[in-house]
Amino acid sequence: MKEESLLLLSDLQKLINQVVLIDYTIIILGGDEMGNDRIGVSIYKGEKRFLIIPEIRHIGGFSVESQWYKILPLSTEYEVLGECIGDAIKYAMYSEPSAMTPIERKENATWKNGSKYKSWLSFWKNNLLARVDYSIEKGYNIYSTERTEDVKGGYCNCIRRISLENDSSQYEIGKAIKDVLDAADLFYKGNNRNIIKQIQLLNNETLNVQKLEFPHFEEDNNIAAMEIYLCYRYILNENEDPLADIFLGIAPELDGDTGVENIRSTWEKIYGKADLFAVQDVKHGIFNMRVEMKNKNTHRISYMLQMEDDLLLECGLEIHQPNSKKKIDEKLVQVFETFASGCSF
Repeated sequence: MKEESLLLLSDLQKLINQVVLIDYTIIILGGDEMGNDRIGVSIYKGEKRFLIIPEIRHIGGFSVESQWYKILPLSTEYEVLGECIGDAIKYAMYSEPSAMTPIERKENATWKNGSKYKSWLSFWKNNLLARVDYSIEKGYNIYSTERTEDVKGGYCNCIRRISLENDSSQYEIGKAIKDVLDAADLFYKGNNRNIIKQIQLLNNETLNVQKLEFPHFEEDNNIAAMEIYLCYRYILNENEDPLADIFLGIAPELDGDTGVENIRSTWEKIYGKADLFAVQDVKHGIFNMRVEMKNKNTHRISYMLQMEDDLLLECGLEIHQPNSKKKIDEKLVQVFETFASGCSF
């Protein structure tokens, strides 16, 4: 994002705390603790596309969706999606306040340009909503929302949130948008209404994680070891051993050493010689390292973060007897990747 494009944000005065979309109007509920200088962009996911609509101020003192919009396919690359968000923010910065009446807003609702549906309720039922709230002071606040249950046609609350710095790249912005919308997909597929679980770490920080309420995953409440904060077991049939585990812990076997040779030698002592072993520097939610190992007995993927010199945070997936059910293995990896990216402090 070019610096000169952001300077005009200081002219914005509207405060935003919570955003609820009802009948083509962005209703803004706010307090001054959020600060000013906020610009909002709505991203709808559905009908095999992203529909991107920035918000502009109305002369009545609230915000409304603008007449500017962009449609992108779901296969759009992260950088292209992030660039489009920059264009939307720039449009909102330079736009004059809208003077459209409620009837005019309804007749000319921007969402109609990117949908096969004729009524707002039909559109609402078939489109997820993510928001980007941007300010110079706080950077990018990117989150997916729930469809309101008590009032049909609205969006509120937060399913997953990612905060990015002011100087974040277009790639990072686009990836964050896709990540929060993937979490929304998972939220509704799993009918999850309790997505956040808080865990107290050994260094007294609080970790927020998604409750993994996905078919066949069960939380193991019998784990009492300090090395494991949380463990979900994937049990396909009752009375059978778990096919996989997703867990959060401190990787005690590594003794705080994330050197490649130490990880490989330690894991091979536990699981046997690796057919595949790979280590990557990544930016996956809060984690900055990805390690993967596979042989005929085990497929293990771990995301790691060095918390202190002798303290690691690990989010791991361990699939037992991989390749026996390849389609299930692929789905487990997908669920794990989303789970790991959803961890936050």
